[in-house]
Amino acid sequence: MKPQWDDLPSNVRGTVEQQIGQVLKVEPVTKGLMPGLAARLHTEDGGTVFLKAVSTVSPAASLYERERRVGTVLPPGLPAPRLRWSGEVEGWIVLLHEYVDGRDADLSPGSPDVPLVLDTLVVLNEALLARVPAWWSAPADAVTGLAALWTLFRLCKARFGPVEGRDFRARHAELLDWARSHGRLYRAGVLHILAWLA
Repeated sequence: MKPQWDDLPSNVRGTVEQQIGQVLKVEPVTKGLMPGLAARLHTEDGGTVFLKAVSTVSPAASLYERERRVGTVLPPGLPAPRLRWSGEVEGWIVLLHEYVDGRDADLSPGSPDVPLVLDTLVVLNEALLARVPAWWSAPADAVTGLAALWTLFRLCKARFGPVEGRDFRARHAELLDWARSHGRLYRAGVLHILAWLA
């Protein structure tokens, strides 16, 4: 069971309120794979903040630390919630993000969410790889290409139903055309892998 707001030490809750103002209402967020606290905080000024927190002794602590580091260096303008504040307080890693009211993407066949997800991946790819030094471009493309391949498999499964390797190969031409149309990330990593699968 995920920890709740009241499970945080009083000094941790106090530090959060120093950053965002008095918390008037807490809505736990139960979805998601991460084991730490996740909650929507309503503040006295009418604002809403997304809180994530985990004990530093949790096996997942390194994942929260990684998210914290990434959040501090993301360029402005990305379609992602901004990290407003983060810190380590009394053995807890705490992250405060902008709250975005939304829902999980529907990747089922024919869903209008699928092209929106692809468009978002392209935007993220172009924005993030633009900040990669030229000497690191090829390795970075390969790494992000592998991430894109995972997305490709998920989209393939959502579009065509549960697939085995032979089904993926049967769709190779269509997937190759799709990959070619989605930026440097896919050209660098995915096209090589698709060619190998053919």
